[in-house]
Amino acid sequence: GFHYEQGPDGGIVTLDDTTILDLAYEILEKESKALV
Repeated sequence: GFHYEQGPDGGIVTLDDTTILDLAYEILEKESKALV
């Protein structure tokens, strides 16, 4: 699940399942390419 931790930017969300993180990176890459 999600774990919310205090961090310098107000909070850090860590994930037990890295596949969610991988999907997030894929989405970010697609969005950044779309912006360019």
